Amino acid sequence: MIHQVVPTLHKQLGGVDVAVRELCVALETSGTRLLVHSLTPPPPSGGPEGVRVSPRLRGTPARLGWSPRLMRELRASVQAGDVVHNHSLWMMPNLYAWRVAEARACPLVISPHGTLSQWSRQRSRHLKRLIGWLGQDRALQTAACFHVTAETELADLRELGYRQPVAVIPNGVEVPLIATKTAGGDGLQVLFLSRLHPIKGLDLLLKVWQGVESRHPGAALVVAGPDEGGYGTSMQQLAAHLGLRSVRFVGPLVGAAKQRAFADADVYVLPTHSENFGLTVAEALAAGTPAITTTGAPWQGLVEHQCGWWIERGEYELAQALDEAQRLGPASLATMGLRGRAWVATEFSWPSVAEQMNQLYAWLQQRGDRPAFVV
Repeated sequence: MIHQVVPTLHKQLGGVDVAVRELCVALETSGTRLLVHSLTPPPPSGGPEGVRVSPRLRGTPARLGWSPRLMRELRASVQAGDVVHNHSLWMMPNLYAWRVAEARACPLVISPHGTLSQWSRQRSRHLKRLIGWLGQDRALQTAACFHVTAETELADLRELGYRQPVAVIPNGVEVPLIATKTAGGDGLQVLFLSRLHPIKGLDLLLKVWQGVESRHPGAALVVAGPDEGGYGTSMQQLAAHLGLRSVRFVGPLVGAAKQRAFADADVYVLPTHSENFGLTVAEALAAGTPAITTTGAPWQGLVEHQCGWWIERGEYELAQALDEAQRLGPASLATMGLRGRAWVATEFSWPSVAEQMNQLYAWLQQRGDRPAFVV
């Protein structure tokens, strides 16, 4: 049995919740026996079947995710010979995964999902110091294996001194049918779709967009995503302060509306500080839309596969990429998008990801050889 432990499953837009839900569905489809342990259920739109929900203790801070019930559920269900796969860090469910795996002498896999990047480590230091003292530091030191989605996250682990085996397996992405593009304006149609959080770099994009508007009067920018901690409101205020005329904030988009937004854009932009994977970049490419992102995201393949721009994070570099996209025009951008779609369909399909993950679990359970993607 494979036990997936993830603090929450309910969020519908990107992040750990979506990645784990889709992974577990793919694993179930492949025939893997698994249980998913979480504080929250998946959204009504769907998720894996074998979910055990143990809500946090009422009156305790949501940020900690304190749930004695989840701990009891893990103790009751994890048996010797199982694998415990923990997703993310710095919440109590992540400690429960380690404690039970250690008690049952089960291999523990940790997927940090970007929580060990330099940018992330600098945030909420006091809370992370507390969680580390409670056992997170020990869990990281004794995990049987780490799982990362890109070489950059592997480098973070090695820089921090962790020498355990690391499985480099990307997130997967669904490749939808390409929708017919809705006619836009005369200029570049740009999409930013992500949670509105400081790490995503929307402030940089808005500052650069002031110059884009002046150089390319027909250009338009759509900003989509849920507001986190008031950052979205502050970005709307920044757009007003800059006098931006061609920027629309449309809020969260899911399902068909999200796919429509990707399809209608000429180019997708994510000027992020740091990403362990950057699922929205993969989703844009899957929809046939080229992408611009920064070296904070592990998407150097955009250059290799000629389907986007992978740039240093700066105003000049971002403005230069947007100007080049404008000069190329819709037809050339669509050709780039098709190259990106073919790349994603080949290397980032969920069945392929599930197969690799099953090879990892079999090796940890001494039922198979060490996979080539484990370094």
